[in-house]
Amino acid sequence: MASLMPSMDRANEAFIEAFGNPVAALRNFDLVRYFAVMAVTLVLYDRVLTFPVELKRIWSGHVSKTKILYVIHQELTLAALMFNTVVMTTQHSSDENRILV
Repeated sequence: MASLMPSMDRANEAFIEAFGNPVAALRNFDLVRYFAVMAVTLVLYDRVLTFPVELKRIWSGHVSKTKILYVIHQELTLAALMFNTVVMTTQHSSDENRILV
């Protein structure tokens, strides 16, 4: 276990070199916006890729309470993520809107 510590320290140093101070990065509201847009993009991409399998396995049989809950969960998650992203991307990046960590 002790032999892993130097490599972990080097990994942390490399991370800070590559991305700067993580706390300072969170203060950058523009970076947070980019990650929010990226999250929506990844969720939509996942939905497109898994839709044929979902049709085959989920919707081929009869409708049940579990299937209805699945749809509600899928749609509400996507709606909440998209709403959050729209709100974040329509705000101006002034000092009042910056995240304070």
